[in-house]
Amino acid sequence: MTTSANSIEHSIYKGEKNVGNFRKNVMCRLPDYAELLKYQPLKDHTIQVWGYDEEEETWEDEPENLEAFLKPMVASNKKIREYFKGEKTIEQIMQEFEEERKEEVRKMHEYFAEQKKKILEELKNKK
Repeated sequence: MTTSANSIEHSIYKGEKNVGNFRKNVMCRLPDYAELLKYQPLKDHTIQVWGYDEEEETWEDEPENLEAFLKPMVASNKKIREYFKGEKTIEQIMQEFEEERKEEVRKMHEYFAEQKKKILEELKNKK
């Protein structure tokens, strides 16, 4: 069962202005933290991580520089590693995300079309 305690919220600021939000469910691989790379330049942004505990009480960490937040993920996140090593630009990484999303949608459409076909065939055979 999913609860709000499974989600970690991230508020992104440039100066005092909130410029975005990011939600990560600890049970899911997506969305990818590399999506935070879009807030350029990273050193000009801060991130505040917050969420709810099991009793639905709010908790929050101290704001942190976004670049400092992402750098430790170099060891575990391929896209972040490629960015910090200069192997890929932010534009290339964001294009990869877009292509991955399109492929996921294509797979979902294909799956549901197959399921629809099976159900219609079962209904036809019952008659």
